[in-house]
Formats: sequence, structure tokens, C-alpha cells
Amino acid sequence: MKKIMLILILTSFIYAQKSEIDREIAAPIKVALTGRAKLSNGFCEVKFPRKISEIIFEPYDIKVLIVPYRSWSGIYILEINEYGFKCKSETGDLNAEFDYFVICKSKKLRTKISEIKK
Repeated sequence: MKKIMLILILTSFIYAQKSEIDREIAAPIKVALTGRAKLSNGFCEVKFPRKISEIIFEPYDIKVLIVPYRSWSGIYILEINEYGFKCKSETGDLNAEFDYFVICKSKKLRTKISEIKK
């Protein structure tokens, strides 16, 4: 059973200036997804939930971290896209479980900050 936790992280990279100028700045929102999956004969495909796939802003900017769990495996990422990722292992435990952490930018969840005063 795959556990998936969706964490919406509001990350505002606002570079406030010392002037009194009002600006509209979009604060990017990042979506983080965690879970656990298992290799089968050295291969695994993890699919993101449909709602996550629909809001991914830049598919080429998706970051995936995988860590083997309870056994050693030479697991690595083959492919990442807005629908999920594929990973493979050719050494170690070919049926290893692994934890994964995915982070990407969201296109639908944006917030505008209309006034910055400093």
C-alpha cells in the first residue's frame, strides 16, 4: 500500500526593497509529495495522483529523492514527468522498498501580494 501525503508549502521568495513602492508579486507555491513504494525485479513506476498531475507548473523542474528502506539497492531515477516517475535498480536488493520525496511548483495555487512596505 502506497502512502501519499500531500503537503502544500507556501514559499515566498520576496525580495523586499527599502522603498515605499507597491508591487504585485506572485509568491510561488510548492507541492511536496511523499510516500513509499517497492521495486519489482529491479523496476518501479510511481504515478502521482491525478490532482497533482493537473497542477504541476514546470514538469522539467520536478525533483525526486529516493531512499532505500531496510535493504541496500543501487536504485536510480530513469524518468520523471508530470504523471510520475520510473526508477530502476541493477544491483543490491531488486525488490527493495524505498521512500520517496517529490517537490514541484504548482500552477494553480498562486497568491498575489499586492503591498510590500518596508
